[in-house]
Amino acid sequence: MPLSTQQIKFIKALMQKKQRQENKLFVAEGPKVVGDFMRQRFPIQSLYATATYISENENLLKTQTFPVTEISEKELDRISTLTTPNKVLALCHIPEYEINEQEILNRWSLALDGINDPGNMGTIIRMAHWFNIRYAFCSPDCVEAYNPKTVQAAMGSLAAVKVIYTPMDALLNRMAGKIPIFGTFLNGQNCYDVDAGKNGLLVFGSETHGISPKVASCIDRRISIPPAEGQIPPDSLNAAVSCGIILAEWHRRNRL
Repeated sequence: MPLSTQQIKFIKALMQKKQRQENKLFVAEGPKVVGDFMRQRFPIQSLYATATYISENENLLKTQTFPVTEISEKELDRISTLTTPNKVLALCHIPEYEINEQEILNRWSLALDGINDPGNMGTIIRMAHWFNIRYAFCSPDCVEAYNPKTVQAAMGSLAAVKVIYTPMDALLNRMAGKIPIFGTFLNGQNCYDVDAGKNGLLVFGSETHGISPKVASCIDRRISIPPAEGQIPPDSLNAAVSCGIILAEWHRRNRL
């Protein structure tokens, strides 16, 4: 049975933040993203896929409990946000996570202050997953994690990293004195010389504005990534690149 006009309208409406928030649903697309969500048991409400995809993933789909609707390539093109739609689209539930303070005290977590580029946000979430970071706390002015561009950049890592939006200064004040709080700045201590330890909060600000003054006042230790000597470096590093460099170095030394 072809998709109804109402179904198409509803799915396309989820491209808007307001509709995602009201319905507590977001759109995930493509075999890689949707496949990762299924394998990690991320809550999927429904799935729309071409006959080819259903045939190729018959065994995986048999393990799922949500409804699967076969659609044509033309129908997929009508509901997709991708320039080149790719076989499958899923409507996923937006999870509601609670802050588990005990879990935070025993490991590293990320705190993102004003990250407003969806590509950066998605890449940071994927980086967190790679280095086994379970929490990414986001200030309210960060880009939404379930924005279609963020979802594509994060790939399936949204199923592994708990993204929680919360006032950043309140979170840092709550954790002050319990775990170390590191922040990335242009004039901080060389990150390669820092004794990072096994737990803490690592704060990143936007590439344009950096960490906000209000949040900066809550940070224990300022760190930076030193540029190569003998040249005039750029003004700043991309936030996702900075995140990857620091997490890789600290993982190498401490096995986060």
